Amino acid sequence: MVVATAKTSSRTVLKVALAFVGAASLSLFGTLVDVTASHAAPASLAVTTISVKKNSTINPNTTISVSFNEALAPTMSSLATTSSTTSTSTSTSTSTSITSTTVASYYSGTPVLSPSVVGGTWVETSSRTFTFESTYGLVSGVRYSLRVPSGAAGPRSSTGGALSTSTTIHFSVGVGSTTALNRDLAQLRYIPLSYAVASGTKYPGGLGGASKGTWAWRFKLPKQLTTQWNASQYTVITKGAVMALENTNAMTTDGLASTAVWHVATANLQKHILDKSPWNYVLVRQALPQQLHLYVNGKDVYDSLVNTGIPSSTSDVGTFPVYLRFTSTTMSGTNPDGSHYNDTGIPWVSYFSGGDALHGFIRSGYGWPQSLGCIEMPFANAGIVWPHTPIGTLVTVQPF
Repeated sequence: MVVATAKTSSRTVLKVALAFVGAASLSLFGTLVDVTASHAAPASLAVTTISVKKNSTINPNTTISVSFNEALAPTMSSLATTSSTTSTSTSTSTSTSITSTTVASYYSGTPVLSPSVVGGTWVETSSRTFTFESTYGLVSGVRYSLRVPSGAAGPRSSTGGALSTSTTIHFSVGVGSTTALNRDLAQLRYIPLSYAVASGTKYPGGLGGASKGTWAWRFKLPKQLTTQWNASQYTVITKGAVMALENTNAMTTDGLASTAVWHVATANLQKHILDKSPWNYVLVRQALPQQLHLYVNGKDVYDSLVNTGIPSSTSDVGTFPVYLRFTSTTMSGTNPDGSHYNDTGIPWVSYFSGGDALHGFIRSGYGWPQSLGCIEMPFANAGIVWPHTPIGTLVTVQPF
């Protein structure tokens, strides 16, 4: 609490920053303080602008603010901070005092968002405006209400005026930008990069609202993958991360940045539910002898000779996320000569592009093209690789 002392020719008037209008006396720091001194009639307070339109759908990084026609009184939290700072720097054994121009007559309440937002708070960003700031942002797919209360519980002007009537609007939250999604996925550890927010930067209404920050690779990975990254684009790295998020949260693993994906990502951020799995990557080199390299958190932990597709049925070249897996399955189809095959008991299968998959297959030798597009390995080798290729794991097949 802060008390300001102003001297007149006949008496000293104490102005106290509290919301108990009309109280004859109040206890301040254990001392009874007279607040019966007369005040000018408070200016009427009114809402002039709300940045969000009623019944609109916004993205999670939209800035939410409410502006008024009069300068606002400080909030209780800001008064407490001022009081603490003032008491520390100027207190004596008998009193604490600052000039009357630095304290308002009453404290101000703030607008209210419902449901509540973890890590969110209303801040006076100008003398007449409250802005909502949030560490993790609003949750996609949720319908919120924004209420500006009237009376003693609501905002007040610097002269003590309150709103005569409350204002309530409703709005929904859709999806944000690709950059914001990548930042969310980085915070959740679904992509192999980290994002550090610039010092002093705040999140105005959503994680994606922070405009300044630094990306960095968490691991040293092959350039065949790192050259594909773009923070503002929906690359295969983002798609794989979305599929991993979907798989972890028992969702359909389609790799699409839907409202449901945004909802889960932001909700998990608010609850600090991070991906605890290692970040795995598979690189297949078709140059002879053909090899598979398995990377776990940036380290090449396992290599195997493999067989890729023959010239008449080549393996798809590029980077793809694993989308379907089996410990054992039957593979059937048509050979290049028109005959049909039906191979049962194919073990340790991870499909990554159409009918192309990593799997075990018995051959007399390995290291050159022999398959119809799949990446074949000895049974034992495929069994070692399979546990490290969950849904969303990226597989790069290099050209010859």
